[in-house]
Amino acid sequence: MHDSSAVKEYLRLHGVDNVLDLDHEELEQQYVKTVREGIDYYRSLLYEGNVHFSPPKHDVIEALKKVQTIDEMFQTLYDFLHMFTPTDLIAFMSELKMPVPYRRLKNIITIVHARVQDEILDNIKRDLRDFPKQERETLIAYYESKRNDIIGLENLHEKYKSSGTLAYLRSTAETKLDIMQTFLSKDLELEYKPYYDNSKEKRTLVSKILEISGIYTKQELFDMKIADLQSTYNEIMQQVLQKEKEQKLMRKYIEAFEDSAGITEEEFKGYCQDMREDLSEDLVNEIINYFTTRNHFIANKINNVLSGKGMNNLMSPSALMGDHL
Repeated sequence: MHDSSAVKEYLRLHGVDNVLDLDHEELEQQYVKTVREGIDYYRSLLYEGNVHFSPPKHDVIEALKKVQTIDEMFQTLYDFLHMFTPTDLIAFMSELKMPVPYRRLKNIITIVHARVQDEILDNIKRDLRDFPKQERETLIAYYESKRNDIIGLENLHEKYKSSGTLAYLRSTAETKLDIMQTFLSKDLELEYKPYYDNSKEKRTLVSKILEISGIYTKQELFDMKIADLQSTYNEIMQQVLQKEKEQKLMRKYIEAFEDSAGITEEEFKGYCQDMREDLSEDLVNEIINYFTTRNHFIANKINNVLSGKGMNNLMSPSALMGDHL
């Protein structure tokens, strides 16, 4: 656990008065509880926007009526896209019967909307630059997923952009990470999923698995933890290596039987016995089937050995050559 004196001081600063009466376990539990409460408030600041009040529709329409140039239109749209959705503005402008084709109007709003999105997200990224990288990447991924909700992002940004609030949030983010690493390490990847998804270790494992197997989709692999990915990769690699080993052994025995015309009966039996020890029954049957379509004599000969039948009547040189390829 952390230095007990530092933990006690932290708890005192957060309203816990009886820290001297707590034993080690109670101190740890109270510390985690207090930090979690702080994290809940922290999340409310970072994930929940305030109620937003937009100007009346009449004011927007009046402002749009005053637009004389394309530059004025861009600026007016830019201002109102911080407060209204693109759909709202298209509806307002349609009511005015502006001398601009609907498709062009929609394209203009799309361009301005993208500019507003990028500016707000860039502002948020700058505010988060001193946060722990795990938290920063997780928050940025969340905000990127909300890029169409400009009003919500603007509200969030307005709520925490002051230096005092940001300092508090950064401190809480650092404490949260410390708690996660110390007490909840098994939940780190879930809590900071975007960060770990973007890590070189995870991306490399996902790429390796996709290269050697089609069992999983890319998304299914990214939903796994790194430890599970490593286990999955190891398991698949074992299967791949085992398959390669089996294929080499099969090739070895196929070549041995194809060149068996000049060997003794005992040597042939030895090949068969070794094959049965080295390969599964299914793979042995594959070899027999291989010869069934190419050289019935060798296929029958292998079957006789494996079934324990005699081979004396099959060992003449002319029979051995048979339809051998």
